[in-house]
Amino acid sequence: MTETHQPSVEDITAVSAEHERQLELMHMIFAECEARNLRVWLFGGWGIDALQGCIARNHDDIDMLTANSARTALHAVLEQLGGAVCDNNTGWWYNWNDIGVDIGFLLTHRDGTVVSDVNKDDPCVYPWPPGSFPEECN
Repeated sequence: MTETHQPSVEDITAVSAEHERQLELMHMIFAECEARNLRVWLFGGWGIDALQGCIARNHDDIDMLTANSARTALHAVLEQLGGAVCDNNTGWWYNWNDIGVDIGFLLTHRDGTVVSDVNKDDPCVYPWPPGSFPEECN
């Protein structure tokens, strides 16, 4: 039988200075996107931690998704907030004082399947289960 880790108070409150910087940046990005009516989703390690309600590990970057149609608007937000575009062969990579933000884009196929296209040099796309995102992810 495998034991499941139940988050403790120590897990939830053990926030490093690096975590604080990343959390502050996430709040800035999400607040600005909300103000502009842009939908963005957190995924990857920080997305898992958000669902679990605790910070379970250190994170190298912040992974986010947005609809492909929001590409230009999100780029404007990230630049306005001081993000510097870097190239690491993914959709978009931004850097804020050594905090990386990796952006993937959601595309909706004619059959309604939503995929994230996260690597411009890799023709693979990653399908999401039906109902994961609203219909406007084009």
